[in-house]
Amino acid sequence: MTTQMAVSKMYRVTAHREGRWWVFEIPELGTGGQTRTLDEVAQEAQRVAAMWLDVPSETVTVAVVTEGADDASGAHLSVGANSMES
Repeated sequence: MTTQMAVSKMYRVTAHREGRWWVFEIPELGTGGQTRTLDEVAQEAQRVAAMWLDVPSETVTVAVVTEGADDASGAHLSVGANSMES
């Protein structure tokens, strides 16, 4: 029996503030979502991408770039198989 290892793919995620929400898009997949805090964006984007692709979330890596005039503008966050999580 052959065991196949899942290969992680990195998806770019853009996030911006809309009122009380952080809205994110995963352009390569044509999908996105929203969270209440910036800290939740990477994990939620990873979950959404995995659901969209019908794969385990640990096989998806996301890199979040914020856009807009907020203090977090330009921040880079990542989560997934290839990222350093604390």
